[in-house]
Amino acid sequence: MTNKPFFKNFLDSNHKIYSYSYLLIITFAVIMRLQGLDKGMWIDENFCINMISHQSLGEMLQKLRTDTFPPLYYILLFLWKQISDKEEFLRILSLLFDLGALIVIIQWLKQYSPLASILGGIFWATNPMMLRYAQEIRAYSLLIFAIVLAFFFASRLTLNPEKPSGYIGLSLSLTIAVSSHLVAIMLFPPIFLFIILIHKDPKKIQWKKVITALLIPTVVFLLFYKFYLITLPDETGRWWMPSLSWQLIESNINYIFGLSLSSLPPYLSHINQFIIWGFLAVLLVFGAWQQNYPFLAVALLYWLEIIIYSIVKVPLFWYRILIPSLIPIIS
Repeated sequence: MTNKPFFKNFLDSNHKIYSYSYLLIITFAVIMRLQGLDKGMWIDENFCINMISHQSLGEMLQKLRTDTFPPLYYILLFLWKQISDKEEFLRILSLLFDLGALIVIIQWLKQYSPLASILGGIFWATNPMMLRYAQEIRAYSLLIFAIVLAFFFASRLTLNPEKPSGYIGLSLSLTIAVSSHLVAIMLFPPIFLFIILIHKDPKKIQWKKVITALLIPTVVFLLFYKFYLITLPDETGRWWMPSLSWQLIESNINYIFGLSLSSLPPYLSHINQFIIWGFLAVLLVFGAWQQNYPFLAVALLYWLEIIIYSIVKVPLFWYRILIPSLIPIIS
């Protein structure tokens, strides 16, 4: 994010302006996300609806063993459905997770810069992809919320390494993440790197507690991967994911940053590319990347993991899988 002294000092010295900006972002985000809740289901959402339509929670959990996702989101959606099974109400569960992620992001970035906090909040509130998954009846909104919390608690334990709350929060949030989507396991190395890079004196970090905090969700992941999801190898072999290519990487960059012009004539694609790379160039020239390089390094490591996995095992490079990288990128 850009960090010009005038705006930074202005926000630092005007707490009311910051509070009003904060409230305005949240209000705008809510209004935007409440639009079109009755847009109709698509095939993956219908699968979720069919799953939570079982007579009992136990029956649903048994059926979910043939899926490729851990069951946490389905459990929460099943319980949420007991209040109302209308489409609009079911979408609100994802909306709440998304708003929770937005609030945590603003609070998290505030400790580094009020300006970054506001700009990050604006980006999150208006990004088209975030708007989509804030309403979708699938596990991605919960996954994102959990990962945002993981980064928040990782930052907290670097600021206060003697307090257990950071380690406990990190472990709990990552456990929620791997219980929502198996791809969350790939966030563990980036978050470990983030803790190393963000702290001025890594020797003060209680590394045994960090490792323990990461070990608990790792065990949970292995339980789902090895024992609960009994048909996972067969299901991943039938994924429709496209093979990795530069065109695929480029198109996903466009979509993730909300700059995709796929609905416009093809000749505008060059303008789209110019906007994206120009935006990144501005951040590098005028931004505070010299201080915030850990955030960029974390995002790049995550992308590298997805690229390597897509090459050596199963194609996995797709915008839904790349969503977690937005969390450090906006910082």
